[in-house]
Amino acid sequence: MTPLKTIFSSCEKPAYLCVFLHGYGADAQDLAGLFPYYRVLNNVLCVSIEAPHAIPGYPMGKEWYPLDDSFRQVIHQRDSKEIKSFLQKTESARNGSIQLLEKTIREICEARQILEGKVILTGFSQGAGLALALSQRIKTLGVMSFSGLLLPPYAGDVPLWLFHGEADSVIPFFYASQIYKQIQKERPCSFFPIPQVDHTISSFAIEKSCLFIKNACGQN
Repeated sequence: MTPLKTIFSSCEKPAYLCVFLHGYGADAQDLAGLFPYYRVLNNVLCVSIEAPHAIPGYPMGKEWYPLDDSFRQVIHQRDSKEIKSFLQKTESARNGSIQLLEKTIREICEARQILEGKVILTGFSQGAGLALALSQRIKTLGVMSFSGLLLPPYAGDVPLWLFHGEADSVIPFFYASQIYKQIQKERPCSFFPIPQVDHTISSFAIEKSCLFIKNACGQN
């Protein structure tokens, strides 16, 4: 089994691990570019992990599981039957990536002597769904979703912060709003709509996410 590619921030004596999972078509370098914004955090090691699967016809991009424009249309059309069908067709690939991530995170914590449970999971778009799923398999301090493609099940007992642009053209805001209403019935959840922001991570989201991490790590 080929190890997943990882990029780390600088941290000499980490007590916490913050995991970043990129979106469809990106790579580990994508979210590693955010690391400078998180330097204000003490004893927090950031790691960006790359998805295991290459995208056919797109040599530079990676995916956690197969995804194409047809699913975007399904979301925009609010077709619950097709969404359920998509979940069934991609279940094996999604579970495979989740298992690889779990193994990778446990190995990082062991190598860096980070205690079990001192982990925060962060994801963008497709990666956010993987972060949510991982929070149901390993002990964490919390989960952050940026423009997340979040898929059931949603259950959990650690805080989940959702950041979503109201002008998101990829995963529409109404989808995020519907998901939030479902999630808040099953776990602690905070929702941050961001006006006039498309499918990206805004400066507001970065600033708020720093506060989330500080609170989770008891640094406030």
